[in-house]
Amino acid sequence: MILSRKHKFIFFCNGKTGTTSIEHALKQYDESGPLNFQAPGLWVTKHVPPAAVKALMPAEEWKSYFKFVGFRNPMTWIVSQYRHNFGRYASLPITPEIVYEIYNHLKQFRALPHTDTLFQSSYFEDSDRQRIVDFRIRMETINEDIKQVSDRLGIVIDLPFLNAAVPPMTDNLITDEAVPLIRNIWYQDFCLDKSL
Repeated sequence: MILSRKHKFIFFCNGKTGTTSIEHALKQYDESGPLNFQAPGLWVTKHVPPAAVKALMPAEEWKSYFKFVGFRNPMTWIVSQYRHNFGRYASLPITPEIVYEIYNHLKQFRALPHTDTLFQSSYFEDSDRQRIVDFRIRMETINEDIKQVSDRLGIVIDLPFLNAAVPPMTDNLITDEAVPLIRNIWYQDFCLDKSL
């Protein structure tokens, strides 16, 4: 998370959506201090979810910030999560058995205590499924979206591409049997993808 009191923004780091590059570009503005904390079994330090920060901030202060977060096509997000958490050259294609491994592994990073595993929507919504961020930076249109954020904030954001692998395409990386399982488990992220 990057919080700037001076520029009145909070960038929330939804993992595997370009966050390392965006964080690097914004780190000079970071004043998050004690709000950037970890909760073992829910999130690690840089991945504080918006709902946790909202709960700790006075309501008027929360409303005064421009809040944004990264998002990625859920299928490519699953491939990226798998490669990141199980090794870049983990066994592909992703089968239903591997989907359950991913699902179980991501439980420890689920962000919100009421969810079964990690969902990207946990970085957009509170426990009542109400949207609590103002803007999404879509991995697939990261340069255009960063430009919009830069214009909105009135700051220059030079985006390096760090921690980047070849963007995963899902062709031949996910078996036909695994696709409906992913769509079912991460249904709310597919719904969120359509609404953004």
